[in-house]
Amino acid sequence: MADPEADPVVTEAVPEPPAEPPAEVPAGPTPEEVRAEEARVAEEARVAAGERIAAQLEAARVAERETRPARPVRSPAPPAAAAARATVDDASTNHVFRPRTGARRVVGLLLLVLLAATAGAAYAASRDQTTTTLGLAGTLAVLTLVVWAVRAGSAPTRMSVTAGQLEVLRGGGRFVFDLRSPHTPIEVVGEPGSRGWKVLFLRRSMEPFVVDATMVDPEEFTAVLRRHRPERTA
Repeated sequence: MADPEADPVVTEAVPEPPAEPPAEVPAGPTPEEVRAEEARVAEEARVAAGERIAAQLEAARVAERETRPARPVRSPAPPAAAAARATVDDASTNHVFRPRTGARRVVGLLLLVLLAATAGAAYAASRDQTTTTLGLAGTLAVLTLVVWAVRAGSAPTRMSVTAGQLEVLRGGGRFVFDLRSPHTPIEVVGEPGSRGWKVLFLRRSMEPFVVDATMVDPEEFTAVLRRHRPERTA
């Protein structure tokens, strides 16, 4: 049996080792970081696609240059100075003459006077129908018609020079003369400003074509003619 008086056995408590802290779990990327990463990846993909397209275009241009047939070698063009000089000369000698409308203007004024006189005579004849008033009204009406017909048929002559070609439009007809050609016979009668001044263009088996002061200003026509045929205006 055990001795009740024996010393009690003292049991010492063994301390437990300290508990290890739980391992930290790394936190995931934030939404901003995810979006930034996606943007970066998209930008790299865009740049790579652009470089790939540029490389394809360059390869296509190289292939086209290699397959394109060589252009034929053209002979050198003639000097352009002579052509340009001829064009400038033609432009400097081109001229449009002012039409002589003095006679047509006078006929127009006469026609206005006759119209007014005819209207007055017709009014007088309607108020006093006598032989005199009726005859006067009829005479004025006939004269008005005659003057109107003269004015309608007296269109001014139009004349111009283009590249040495004199063109005359008169009475519905068109006449062309080469001022530069020595084969175009020209005779000048009188001096510009004189009463009998005129220029004759001689035509084989036809009457000469006459240019006079009723068609064009003599001084103006002589100046233009001198540029092409100075021997005819000396």
